[in-house]
Amino acid sequence: MGRLYKNWRYLTLGIIIVLAAFVRLYHFHDWLYFAMDQARDAMLVHKAYDSGILQLPLLGPRAAGTFLRLGPAFYYFQYISAKIFNSADPAVLAFPDALFSILSIPLFYFFLRLYFKKISSLLAVAAHAFSFLAIEYSRFAWNPNSAPFWILACLYSLAKFSQSETKKGKLLWLGAAAAGLGFASQMHFLVFLTLPMIIAIYFIWSGGWRKLDWKNILLALLILAILYLPMILSEMKTGGDNMKQFIFALKNKSNADYSLKDKIFQNIFNHGNYYFMLLTSYMSRTGKFSMIAGIVFVTATLLKMFFGLRDEKDKNKRNFLKLISVWFAIIFFVLILFAFQIRPRFFFPVFFLPFVFFAFWLEWLLAWKKKYWAFGAAILISFAVIALNAEATYAWYKSFAKQEELRPLKGRFLAVQPMHGVALSHLEAAADFLDSRSKSEGRQIHLYGDMTFRVPLQYLMEIKNPPTDYKLMSRKDTDQSALYFSMTADKDGYTEIPENYRIKFDLENSFIFGQRLQLFEMKLKEIQPEYKKGEKNSGEKKKPRARRKERVKWENVF
Repeated sequence: MGRLYKNWRYLTLGIIIVLAAFVRLYHFHDWLYFAMDQARDAMLVHKAYDSGILQLPLLGPRAAGTFLRLGPAFYYFQYISAKIFNSADPAVLAFPDALFSILSIPLFYFFLRLYFKKISSLLAVAAHAFSFLAIEYSRFAWNPNSAPFWILACLYSLAKFSQSETKKGKLLWLGAAAAGLGFASQMHFLVFLTLPMIIAIYFIWSGGWRKLDWKNILLALLILAILYLPMILSEMKTGGDNMKQFIFALKNKSNADYSLKDKIFQNIFNHGNYYFMLLTSYMSRTGKFSMIAGIVFVTATLLKMFFGLRDEKDKNKRNFLKLISVWFAIIFFVLILFAFQIRPRFFFPVFFLPFVFFAFWLEWLLAWKKKYWAFGAAILISFAVIALNAEATYAWYKSFAKQEELRPLKGRFLAVQPMHGVALSHLEAAADFLDSRSKSEGRQIHLYGDMTFRVPLQYLMEIKNPPTDYKLMSRKDTDQSALYFSMTADKDGYTEIPENYRIKFDLENSFIFGQRLQLFEMKLKEIQPEYKKGEKNSGEKKKPRARRKERVKWENVF
């Protein structure tokens, strides 16, 4: 009993981890988000899973809005998961993101303990563990989702390196920091850009550079070289194409249409809104209340850290404050460039900072002389934050369970950006339906629809054994024996037959899967129209796109 009391903090942390894991994995397969990006990545990994490891690419996913490609670590984690579970099921490919989200909870506790007391650390960790956005982004496969874990692993190792006095300790922690940097920078373009800057400035400001020697520098460089070997080989094979794309992205990604003053103010507003939202899951519909509350929260914390840096005598705690200050400042200034393009993923590099800031205020509260009142207030505030996030998660899960629209308490706004009320179970039901129709009737499926959910449907039909016989629908189709289906997951729906196909098809039937996913069965008309020469197959003109070289695979190296 005495030992249990002595280790109460680890018992509490263990309970938090188990509950957070349960929430993250609850109906993980059935309610998994699986859209175009996830299906595109799954197709690539499935090819390697099916045909051999040499089919894996040397580069990873594209950075949004550019032809720059990140490192391939995200794909490799998915491939390892597929091999371990002997399956390329979409849920299996999403397991690494769920795992890193769960592992981030104990890692965050140890990171906080570098500065904060046990109670403050546990309360802040609990707030993060049940954060709605942390849960949401752990439940589907996407390369930025694991970035927060690897950033935290890198910065925690960096802080431990600064504390180390032994050669072995320095070697171990700098190597771990290099591994964290190597993985994190392959998950997110903004991390690739900013994390090396954070490390360099922290080393200079904290004096950590004095602890560097040739052995630990060599080890760090060796680890980075191994982790970046696929990208290096790709550059050699393509004549430095990805580096050219990187330079192009830097020149063209920022908002050139706005003045620097506008960008700075917009960036301040963004930080207020997103820091408050990450902590509480709440963003006011007008954005004003959450923005003001967030700005006050961030500004007050920064002032508290400034005075802490001035007054703190403990060298290790001063270095912690320096690390947090640099972490915040670098991301803040870089985000000025993208102030009018902000999405939740832009704040992934600082995903933990709102909870670190929260821990500062819990620590201050618990330092009051009236300890029982202070302890009660800290518990109450923490549970209020957790309750807001828990209600958001409950409303979100309820929308899947009851097949209804998301209805959070008091109609508050939730940033459920990628979720369209379509889950993997709905797509699987649609894929099973099409597969059954095709095989039972001996007819080929011809499919039309927006790529967001058409590509996932294609993937699910392709991984069946045997695969579903299908092709994409065309205005040149004349096969009367084929089965023609159009699909949509649009909230408002559309006229059952797409406008540019109405002249060719009649509607026969419609089917719905879940709340929104709809299939419309169509039949070719007896008399087909003749299209004029030069008439386009689509009403929209294709926009010209920049060209880049094809992605290189390991088989091209060997």
